[in-house]
Amino acid sequence: MIRQDEIQLQVMWQMPRAEPRPALASFVAAWDDQTPLAVRLVRVRMGTASFGRRDAAILDQHVEAWERLAMKDLEAKAVAT
Repeated sequence: MIRQDEIQLQVMWQMPRAEPRPALASFVAAWDDQTPLAVRLVRVRMGTASFGRRDAAILDQHVEAWERLAMKDLEAKAVAT
C-alpha cells in the first residue's frame, strides 16, 4: 500500500551576496510499506515569506539537494524502525 506523509526539514536559503539563512522546508514523501519511494519539495518558509518549489528553483536554491537530503533522512528513519 502506498501512502504519503508531509515532512519538514531546516534548510539554508542562499541569496546572492548575502549570508545563508535558515528556512523551514516542507516535503511530501511517498512510501511503500516501510520504504520511501520519492520526496518532493512543496514549500519553503523563511519568516513571513513563503516560496513554492518552482519559485525556489527560479531563485537558484538547491532544491534537488534538499530533496536528496530529505530522502536520506527518511531512509535513515525507516532503517531505525
